[in-house]
Amino acid sequence: AEGLLIDINRLVSQPDKIEKDIYPQHEQGLLYTDVGIYDNEVIHTDTLYKTILTDTTFVRIPVLREQSVIKTIDEKAQEAANFILSMREARVDLITGEYDFYPEETALETGLKKMEELENEYLLLFIGKTIEIPYSFEFYYIPESGEIYENVELFEYSGQGITRVKSGTGNMVSLLIKNTNKTGILTKYQQGLLYPGMDIIYYRVPDMAEVEIQDQGNTILKTRIPVSQYGAVLSMPVSTQ
Repeated sequence: AEGLLIDINRLVSQPDKIEKDIYPQHEQGLLYTDVGIYDNEVIHTDTLYKTILTDTTFVRIPVLREQSVIKTIDEKAQEAANFILSMREARVDLITGEYDFYPEETALETGLKKMEELENEYLLLFIGKTIEIPYSFEFYYIPESGEIYENVELFEYSGQGITRVKSGTGNMVSLLIKNTNKTGILTKYQQGLLYPGMDIIYYRVPDMAEVEIQDQGNTILKTRIPVSQYGAVLSMPVSTQ
């Protein structure tokens, strides 16, 4: 498919195209790094009663038991909301000089910026977070030998992403290849150099092709590249000396 030396027996059946998609792995997903400064659990103290038999009667004695309980979503939301309000109050106090100290310009600017970033991160817990994950797709196409012009529909893309299914609802990206047929004359020239019974080796000379990538009919890339499949299959004598 790419090399110069070829096996003449493989000229009869060769794959015409290969397509391959590459999906990068994104294990991180949605990240909420600042989700609280408090513990995820709270210690609850319950009062139990233990009955003890004395000499004359039964006595109930209170016993305290501590139990770790995971906070509910409502409790976590309340803590996050309180933290946002405390951040805003601290920012106002810092700006108006309510504290015993007043930072310098650079320190004040940096501190206010960090406080704002932290507050915005906490606000995302309530209003949601939007992230963009880039995906990379690679399409491999092997041109067909003997073709003069090829128009291949590679894929469609829309707001839902890229798909190879041609639905007609997305933007079509096509590959156009035009064979310039510059090596065809080499076949006629070589015929006079060989004679029957000569030991020969076959090889292919790549031909130049004009290649375009089009998006909805608009050309986004146009170049010239050598294509082995369009080239002439030639042969050379093998020396026995």
